[in-house]
Amino acid sequence: MEGFQFKKFAVRHDRSAQKVGTDAVLLGSWADVEGDDFLLDAGTGCGLIALMLAQRVEHESRIAAIDIDDGSLKDATENKQQNPFGSKVEVYKVDIADYRPQKKLDHIVSNPPFFRESLAAPNRERDTARHDRSNFLENLQKLFIEGSSEDAKLSVILPETEGIAFIHSNKDHGLFLSRKLNVRSRKGMKVERLLLEFRKQETELEEEELILYTDDANRVRSIKYQQLCGDFYL
Repeated sequence: MEGFQFKKFAVRHDRSAQKVGTDAVLLGSWADVEGDDFLLDAGTGCGLIALMLAQRVEHESRIAAIDIDDGSLKDATENKQQNPFGSKVEVYKVDIADYRPQKKLDHIVSNPPFFRESLAAPNRERDTARHDRSNFLENLQKLFIEGSSEDAKLSVILPETEGIAFIHSNKDHGLFLSRKLNVRSRKGMKVERLLLEFRKQETELEEEELILYTDDANRVRSIKYQQLCGDFYL
């Protein structure tokens, strides 16, 4: 069984279309969950982000975790059952285009498929997880507009090009960028990922930068990276 050990829980991801990676850990650590009662992890994979949110939110909060890949759902369900925070999470097999929340969402968090123009991944499941061939971002945007409260947040992680395009698309739909974290693997490198938070009301933008490694070759995490993910990484 292939898995990953965090400080307070472990996850298996051998059946999942998308394995545990830096993107998910960054987003699960960075998303602002203060005051959130009902959250959604859209495209949950093995359930990692949902479980990270469960560790961070208030005791009464609930997290829905949705996916369409059977292997991912098996991992997510098992990880939830064996996680000390898993009682806050409910796993559902449903396409994001068909998901109808039981009540208005307070926060949608997603590590979405994003390689729209790149070569396909070598297997069907990973292709589904990593390539946006089903208008995932458009459906995510629509769900946020129609299925969340007026004070809700939408938090995603995307490559820079796709992230900038998503910022413009959301602006066209009356959604405002409220937080932005530019992620570089090391100093002097180009921005590789954008962590983005959107709201329905315009607020002053909070923008920061994160350098992941001080020694990229040996994967020595920067102090800021350690602080951000300190509740999870061993």
